[in-house]
Amino acid sequence: MSKAAVVVRQSQGEDDSVSLTLQREAGERLADELDADPVFFDLGVHTGFSSLSEDVNVGEGIDDHPKIIDLLDRLRDGEFNYLLSYDDTRLCRDGFYNELKRAAVRNGADLGFADPDIEEGTLGHSVKREVQKWVKRQEKEKARKAVRYRIENGYWQGGIPTGTQMDAEKKYLEPADGFKDVLRVLAWKDNGASHRETLDKVESISSTSTVTNILERRKLYEDLAEEHQAEVSDVPISVNA
Repeated sequence: MSKAAVVVRQSQGEDDSVSLTLQREAGERLADELDADPVFFDLGVHTGFSSLSEDVNVGEGIDDHPKIIDLLDRLRDGEFNYLLSYDDTRLCRDGFYNELKRAAVRNGADLGFADPDIEEGTLGHSVKREVQKWVKRQEKEKARKAVRYRIENGYWQGGIPTGTQMDAEKKYLEPADGFKDVLRVLAWKDNGASHRETLDKVESISSTSTVTNILERRKLYEDLAEEHQAEVSDVPISVNA
């Protein structure tokens, strides 16, 4: 049976009145029509804007939500046949939408939306797209200024790596609850475990893409572990132990 990732999200405020219950039901119906098994990524009430938007604090954008990070990893692993939501703004309201779309399309997943009022190719759809393009241009310019400011001041800029979080001042990375699991991934890989074996040993890590990302950021994790005196002691010397 095919498999569909279904994103459910609602923003605060009167400008976003599509209830979470309605979105869940619509997503389930759409998955059923596609003969696909739905896997829900339910964000509840959360902003639809990413770190590309100036008004979003670092670490609080939709691109830093653990469920969206997990979704991206699993899309890149080719786990899903469909990426579904009530409408495209459920996935994201700014340019980060394209990253989700790219991860889906490049790895064999089709996008689908349940919204009956906005159909691709209609005048309403075209007007909506033109307005969104103008908004995105404004957001990108603000985002570029914000990025330049952070880089010039030596602050962390970009998505929040697995197992880390921003400090209280939203300037630098620090270990989060899952940091020791990241260290365990590095330890298992150092002991010769394959990506799949590592996933079996560290259950909180859900995809091989995440393992690869952790390995690529080894220096970052090692520096944080040294700075915050974090260590892991429950990894046996032998992979088969």
